[in-house]
Amino acid sequence: ITSTGCNQVPVGTNWPAVITSVQSGSLVSGTWITSGGGGQVSGSVSGDDVDMTIAQTSPCAGTYHGIGLVNAASNQMSGTYSGADCNGTLQTSFTATKR
Repeated sequence: ITSTGCNQVPVGTNWPAVITSVQSGSLVSGTWITSGGGGQVSGSVSGDDVDMTIAQTSPCAGTYHGIGLVNAASNQMSGTYSGADCNGTLQTSFTATKR
């Protein structure tokens, strides 16, 4: 994950996350965790497009909206998400690799 604009961390800040998710039909749900917090992820898949809501539970409540594009050939998804929690706003880009 890379910060692209916000007041939480400097632009260009990078950090790893682990997302554990399952897909049932067009719906996706799961959890995510970073060294700074964690929460739930839910969303829907249409073709290679993923639309998701990220609910942060720690260190404080927050909500983020994200979109991703799946590249099945490389087992990756790239996209963006943005939103806010008690620490302020956050805009990011990300690349996720399936394990």
